[in-house]
Amino acid sequence: MIAAAALYPSMLLLLGLASVTWQLSLALFSFGFCGNLLNISINTQAIGVEAAYGRSIMASFHGLWSLAGFTGAALSTGMIALRLSPFQHFCFIAAAAALLIAATCKYALPANRNSTKQTFFAKPDKAIFKLGLIAFGSLVCEGPMFDWSSVYFDKVLHVTGSLRTAGYIAFMGSMATGRFIADMLATKLALSECFS
Repeated sequence: MIAAAALYPSMLLLLGLASVTWQLSLALFSFGFCGNLLNISINTQAIGVEAAYGRSIMASFHGLWSLAGFTGAALSTGMIALRLSPFQHFCFIAAAAALLIAATCKYALPANRNSTKQTFFAKPDKAIFKLGLIAFGSLVCEGPMFDWSSVYFDKVLHVTGSLRTAGYIAFMGSMATGRFIADMLATKLALSECFS
């Protein structure tokens, strides 16, 4: 997780320096790979923290992720307003990420070295297949807003300047709110089942 957290923002620097198509393609592949590696490892950490916490807090973790995306969009809006180049923007993000990693890595759960050895690939059962379909449906909705809302605001609505990120900010704000409410509802549901 710590390695992925360090590599992911570093790949932004490659994106900012890319000047030809093959460099951009390689940088985008590396950026996506490191992002997914971080996503998997940090969710694994969250599962461990939730188990130690003793109640449902996963939606709150995802709410914090949405809040971070909201903050990132607001920060990007400021960078656009300041007319900073993408590379200058990416340098700032990489430096801020390095400081955050240095300040927080000591709080990470240690690697579980006693876990049982499992096969590399196992055929998914029906429940996993159904969850996969639900996740696919969710990501079909989330992906376009997450990845393309700024392009839509720019190319279709012809919004200028820092307002290009308005759709993304509204989307991330709504997602964060829904995720924070989810854990509260799960806790209330668990309590009501205990007392019924």
